[in-house]
Amino acid sequence: SAPNFETSGRSVHADLKGRADLADNVTLDFGADGDWSRFSTTYDPRQTARIVGAHALLGYHAGRLNLTAGARIDDHDRFGSHWTFGANGSFDLGGDLRLRASFGEGFKAPTLYQLYGYGGNVLLKPETSTAFDAGIEHGNRNAGLHFAATLFRRDSTNLIDYVWPSGYFNIGRTRAQGFELEGAAQVSEHFSVRAAYTFLDATNRATGKQLARRPRHALSASADWTTPLAGLALGADLRLVGDSFDDAGNFTRLDGHALLTLRAAVPLGEHLELYGRVENVTDAQYQTVAGYGSYGRSAYGGIRVKW
Repeated sequence: SAPNFETSGRSVHADLKGRADLADNVTLDFGADGDWSRFSTTYDPRQTARIVGAHALLGYHAGRLNLTAGARIDDHDRFGSHWTFGANGSFDLGGDLRLRASFGEGFKAPTLYQLYGYGGNVLLKPETSTAFDAGIEHGNRNAGLHFAATLFRRDSTNLIDYVWPSGYFNIGRTRAQGFELEGAAQVSEHFSVRAAYTFLDATNRATGKQLARRPRHALSASADWTTPLAGLALGADLRLVGDSFDDAGNFTRLDGHALLTLRAAVPLGEHLELYGRVENVTDAQYQTVAGYGSYGRSAYGGIRVKW
């Protein structure tokens, strides 16, 4: 018989956060955090990693203008120290309209599993990135009417990815760019709808190929109705995902799919709620990774206790 392959790991996280009001319109957010992890497998001895970091964020908030800018330093016992910087801001145009934009840098060290687990690669390098977005927004997600449009771009170096059977690897230079549209409306006191669409162009800048398992198009929509029948709440979620590729060479295509979920909940007194949902109502056959099946039609139910 084939031998068993077992993994064992543990992670401990600690963080400290604080805020100081430096002036009437100026704030300082600061903090520090740390992660200590260990990992071993049936065939490999225990490995450990430690990363600690600190950050500071200066904010200016006055009238229509909100600005923040900050810096972070991370120190990894395997990959050294790295500084990252970021800033964001928004400006109220009036009429419940806001312009907003942000810029940020990122640093992500490989996990111990990515280094030593199944498909692990001890030659992995840390992933770094630079990203920005800009958009306009009307209202907010708790308002009666909300709309937002956002342009974004993210450039990554040494992006950490996975492909079977070779395992984890770095992609030298990648770019993910596109736009998002989001809208929601409280049509009446008991009925609301929302929808969001994303166009994503994610490419390997060295080859020009699409990154694996990144659909260009994704649309999600939902509707919720609280009926006059004993507080019965009904809802539906629809997710449409376009085609993508399963491999870096763009030879294996993953067909797009549509998934529908129906939800219901009814209160049983003040503290109990009976709920249920049916996922993938149409029993669609689809794959998000080539060769791996996904759940067909599935039903769930239960009782929630509220205090």
